[in-house]
Amino acid sequence: MPAPSALNTAMSISAYDRGQLRHGPRLDIINAEGQVVMARLSANLVAHYSSTVRQHMKTVGNEKGQPKLTFELRPGSAEIQGLKQVHDWMVLSMATTPTVIKAPKNLVSAIFLARALFALGMRVDAINVDRFAEDKLRKILHPMHVKELWEQIPRDTKYVHMLVENLVRFGREDKLCKETITYIRTHNELFDRLKSPELNDSLLAKKESPQEFRARKDALEGKGKENNAARIQAQKAKAAREKAAKAAKAEAESFENDPRNHAGGAWEKELLPGQQTRSGFQYRG
Repeated sequence: MPAPSALNTAMSISAYDRGQLRHGPRLDIINAEGQVVMARLSANLVAHYSSTVRQHMKTVGNEKGQPKLTFELRPGSAEIQGLKQVHDWMVLSMATTPTVIKAPKNLVSAIFLARALFALGMRVDAINVDRFAEDKLRKILHPMHVKELWEQIPRDTKYVHMLVENLVRFGREDKLCKETITYIRTHNELFDRLKSPELNDSLLAKKESPQEFRARKDALEGKGKENNAARIQAQKAKAAREKAAKAAKAEAESFENDPRNHAGGAWEKELLPGQQTRSGFQYRG
């Protein structure tokens, strides 16, 4: 089955059951240094929407007779601004009819939201918000957006990488306004990355792996594990056919190259005038 969106997950249970998600053990989201990023969230609520949290949260103690849980974010994977947006949507889903998670109009907020959704494993919604952010990053940016992106988004993300590529492209087309050019020239690191595409590429922390690309593509196209299993079976069948064909070819070549399979041993050497094979054939050239 395709991965569900947050809306589909919300609608998979009744309004009453969604309301009950607020009860139960508490969850702290922590960073790699062990610092609490968000405290005392409803573990049932977050785990209902996030399979990543559900799989990786750990019990670290006991509080009023209930387990106290933590979930550790991967280093540099999300910001508190985005996590709060996701949690606010979750809380709202308990009280009202849920709606689709939409990208905020503000580009930086949209990027924060996409990163938080990816960090929580909510890939279907993350991809939709991410697509919105990428589309905006391909257009001419207002100087204010350039400033916000450069100063608020981690420098090793694909979004800053795209920002630099955006500025390079529109700079070559002479479409950057004076204010943007002034900002670039007064920020040496940004200016250096514009001058050197190699430097910009090297500062991209992690490019999308083939597995991540396939997962993203499958999520968009509604593909799931069944499709992967079918693809694997097809690949195995193809490999078996190729192996059988290779073995048959090798056997045929072995027969062809074996002197015992040629009459009179003509295979053994090139005959000279007057020579003959054991079967009596004589070359008279």
